[in-house]
Amino acid sequence: MLTTEQAVVEFNKKTPSKLFTIYYPKEGSYWQDYNLCISQADWVNAAKRAGIRKFIEFLRESDAQELIIQAGFRPSGIHIVGIKRSAFPEALLTQPKKHFLPAAASITKHLIELWNKVKKPLALFIAIDVSGSMAERPLLNSQSIARTLFASLSNRDLAAYYFFSTRKSKPSKFINKKEELIFAVDSATALGGSAVYDGLKVSLRKITEDYEGVLKDKRIVLLVFTDDDDKVSLTTPRALQLIVLDRTSKIPLNFIVIGIQNSSGQNWQPLQQIVKEGGGILKIVAKDDWGNVLKFIKDRL
Repeated sequence: MLTTEQAVVEFNKKTPSKLFTIYYPKEGSYWQDYNLCISQADWVNAAKRAGIRKFIEFLRESDAQELIIQAGFRPSGIHIVGIKRSAFPEALLTQPKKHFLPAAASITKHLIELWNKVKKPLALFIAIDVSGSMAERPLLNSQSIARTLFASLSNRDLAAYYFFSTRKSKPSKFINKKEELIFAVDSATALGGSAVYDGLKVSLRKITEDYEGVLKDKRIVLLVFTDDDDKVSLTTPRALQLIVLDRTSKIPLNFIVIGIQNSSGQNWQPLQQIVKEGGGILKIVAKDDWGNVLKFIKDRL
């Protein structure tokens, strides 16, 4: 989510083909300039004040202001050399017409609650590798995170699961029954050979089949847990790359893969390329160190 003018400018610099436009309500805006303040605390002595004044003088120089503008921040003066060459749209400098003071905590809380009600519901598809090498800690950690995510679903969200290996299995339906989802995850066992590419292919097929029916108005997330090391899939990495590219070009899909490092010799390059084709992200974690994995996932839902 972009929350400042500077964030919008930075985004537009990186993706010129998909520019964001900022609209300012005529009533005013809560977006503020970045203010540099001098503290009057006892520990701010004369030498520190002199240093701060020198720093402010430096920031007000034309060269510094030009760099500030290029970084997406507002200038401190009006007549800045080179402003038309900068990344900061010149039209924005006259907007907004009115600034509001920061919103009270009660207003912010209400807006967050309202946002959760009006944003698109989530459609979460969790695919877990249940091959033999995922036994014990890798599978237990994957189950724990899946359980937490399923428990946090709102009554407008949907979720499905798929446990893949060389053993034959099918993806579940997209449902909102938390207890059923959690029970299924808790019942998963690690047994069979590794078939990651086949598992991803089946997962994408399920999402594609359900897209026009129950998923079109949802934020779709495909979350995969695997230690990779695929040697038996009928689907080749190259074939899966093409499938991922085709599906993600037609369906807005947030593709997240948690790769579990079971040994030092694992080659993640094929899976990395597959995930990259879908505009997704591959996060490699140590088998016994999952520290911030849940937060990493939640930040991207």
